[in-house]
This record gives sequence, structure tokens and C-alpha cells, in this order.
Amino acid sequence: MTNYWIGRFIPARTLEQKHGQRAINWLQRYGYWTLLLSWLPIIGDPLCLAAGWLRLKQRWCWLLIATGKALRYLILALVTRGLMF
Repeated sequence: MTNYWIGRFIPARTLEQKHGQRAINWLQRYGYWTLLLSWLPIIGDPLCLAAGWLRLKQRWCWLLIATGKALRYLILALVTRGLMF
């Protein structure tokens, strides 16, 4: 959610000229569901940043970001315990 809030403070013209265009395109095309991928190492932070910049609703962003990250840690815990794979 930190990246989401940072995105809220970025002026519109700044992000258009810099990096993150791919994340913005994904969010505009697929909407909130893209935030389930926020757990990915390279792409997750720009997705959250773009969600804040696009002023997506905070409740939905929080729910989907938390769900994606919780699933990552659940799978990691299951793999570590030997219950998967």
C-alpha cells in the first residue's frame, strides 16, 4: 500500500513521461484484478504505484493486494513444509 500512496502524490504528467507505462496499460485494460499480481518481484511495485496514480479505489486495491501477497506466502509456507510439490 506504500507504493499505492506514493502513486497518489505523483503528478499526472510525470508518470506519463517516465517508466511504468506497461503497468498503467495493464491496469487500464484489466482493471483491479491486475493487482492480484502485486506479489511479483519486478512488476508488482509498478502495478501498485500505477493504481495509486490512476486513483483506483483504496478499498479494492487493499483487498486485492493483500489477497495476492497472502496467497504467495501461503504457497511458500506449504512448499517449505513439504505439503506441496
